Amino acid sequence: MTQSLSAAAGNHPDRQPAVNHRHIMAAVQIQWRALMLAVAAIVTVLFYWLAYMTQMSRITQILDNASFTATWVHCMITPEMDQDTCYELVKSSLPSFPLMLSADILAGLIGFWLFILFAKRSLWREWNDLIYDIRLTLTGSNFKKNREQFFTL
Repeated sequence: MTQSLSAAAGNHPDRQPAVNHRHIMAAVQIQWRALMLAVAAIVTVLFYWLAYMTQMSRITQILDNASFTATWVHCMITPEMDQDTCYELVKSSLPSFPLMLSADILAGLIGFWLFILFAKRSLWREWNDLIYDIRLTLTGSNFKKNREQFFTL
């Protein structure tokens, strides 16, 4: 009875799977930036979604209560009342300002994380050269940092 190597390999339960620990670590070492960006994006989206879903239900309760809304509108249009007084009426039904601010800031930082994670040394050099060239253009100087690098003979 002869078997091929691939058929015989499937019959041994103690055989290592095709993907082992070393392969996974090599993939993580190669793709760590993309992995970090994916984790940052997932955390940001989850935090943003949870913050808004838990807090927006408080505002929808105001919409369902017409007498509460009418009381607040009456407070706002009364000349003797100010915004601070009217705010106290709806304070319990409004979302948490620090929570909403942190959710929006975290969502806005995705581009920052993208820039930081994928920035290379050559990118910093290019930005430095661009800023230097703009500064020379604005000051009117003829001096160039790097003279012509390629010569024809």
